[in-house]
Amino acid sequence: MSAGRRALVVIGVALMSFGAWLVVVDNNPLQVAPWVLGPVLLHDALLAPLVLGAVWLGHRILPRYAQGPALFALVVGGALTAVAASVLTRAGARPDNPSLLDRNYVAGYLVALALTVTIALVATLLNRRRTLSSRRAT
Repeated sequence: MSAGRRALVVIGVALMSFGAWLVVVDNNPLQVAPWVLGPVLLHDALLAPLVLGAVWLGHRILPRYAQGPALFALVVGGALTAVAASVLTRAGARPDNPSLLDRNYVAGYLVALALTVTIALVATLLNRRRTLSSRRAT
């Protein structure tokens, strides 16, 4: 490992340690746990197996030019879902603090998913065009 990578690892571990210390000192860790552990559990128990199964199936069904964009959409969509799970379920919302979850998180999540799918579709069309034009050239 190069010296630069070692330095980045040391900096990353130091920042994560500082963040963990702030959570413990400034908050009750049991109140923060659903926000931290919820997305991780959702990802590991549900999303990762579903995405892996979908990737396996997509590899068998989709044409080669669509496989990369489909994988992109699945991975990004899964990560978005894992990150958004806590706010989509309104975990931690309190009636005495209306400013805690004060946005339309469902709309933001759907817009992010729509952008992800749009990028994947555009990439699929561009890949298809390249594939067809390279076949014509030969």
